[in-house]
Amino acid sequence: MNLQTVIALDVEHSAVKCFSYSEGRRERVFFPGVVTSAISISEEDAARAAERETVHIGSRPFFFGETAVHQGGADAESGMSEGWITSYTHRF
Repeated sequence: MNLQTVIALDVEHSAVKCFSYSEGRRERVFFPGVVTSAISISEEDAARAAERETVHIGSRPFFFGETAVHQGGADAESGMSEGWITSYTHRF
């Protein structure tokens, strides 16, 4: 039996799109291309959801996707902003 998994990523300014195909199953995941510094969230359900959309770069935690959109407010950095390419988060 020849098992093959194919994974494709399309990282753009406005969104990240992930596609996989394995054993006849296709999966798609899309999330906004937004990142912001992580903050402490006191509301239990929101904190649990944010755990799935948190990444650490060095010792600094960042939210991405929908969590970054909701928690970051005006500080959320999107690839759609003019200066994004020169930002700290773009370097990673």
